[in-house]
Amino acid sequence: MKLLARISVGGLLATLVVFVSHSVPARAGELSDGLPERLPYQALEKPELLPFLQDAKGPVAPFGAQVQVDGKTLTHAQARALLFSEEFAASIPPGTQVQVSKNSDGLEIWNYPTGTRVEHRIRWKTSEAPVFELRVIEKLPNGRWAFGMYTPEDEAPPSAAATGAPTAPKSSPLTPKKPDHDLVLNRYSGTPGQAFKLKPIGQPTEIQVNIRKLPLQHCQHCHFMHSPSGHQYETEDDAGPCGFAPANGENIRKGWAESWLKKFGTSPLK
Repeated sequence: MKLLARISVGGLLATLVVFVSHSVPARAGELSDGLPERLPYQALEKPELLPFLQDAKGPVAPFGAQVQVDGKTLTHAQARALLFSEEFAASIPPGTQVQVSKNSDGLEIWNYPTGTRVEHRIRWKTSEAPVFELRVIEKLPNGRWAFGMYTPEDEAPPSAAATGAPTAPKSSPLTPKKPDHDLVLNRYSGTPGQAFKLKPIGQPTEIQVNIRKLPLQHCQHCHFMHSPSGHQYETEDDAGPCGFAPANGENIRKGWAESWLKKFGTSPLK
């Protein structure tokens, strides 16, 4: 049975990640099939990917299964304040529109065109603001939504095929920086660990950051179970966007859609 309830940030971090990591079948390859294995770092600057605001009252996406600084576990709010900034962007293919209708309960439904792409960009709060993780969902020609997590090539956890098991943090902590090379699609299993050494903006000294990565299935599961627009999706395998969806329609129409119309001359919502 599907649960239609908003949960607290604490509940999401404390219980949802544990549930996902232990209960959702390992379908990471299938979830990501259809997405490119590599993206140039410059792909973040594509002009058709326009920003949108998330619903401030909606559920939040955790940065990891666990985030620690100098041995202390942080809440989502603490991690966001100290370590990370977030950007959300979306695009649809030229000449297409999101078809808007209502179901029998009077709830708005969005039918997205093939090729719709939504990005959640998570950056480190350092002077260079390099990407920690790029989370992507894209609607494929077969109607399925592909989910993927990308990281800079030298920071990507080893794939499940290479290790056969979840990985531990590297013995030498990584220093986040803007890469000259690609972002790579993650293919790990479980919740691998990563260690970083960095100096966030406003901090007097470097800090040690240890992160347990989210299970690759987490985003799809959360979009189905906890999205305020989850009524659009009949099963977990049908799940698509969360923030780029009817429940956040006011922000999408006033910001993203107006920007799209101004830039491309067509209304993206019908």
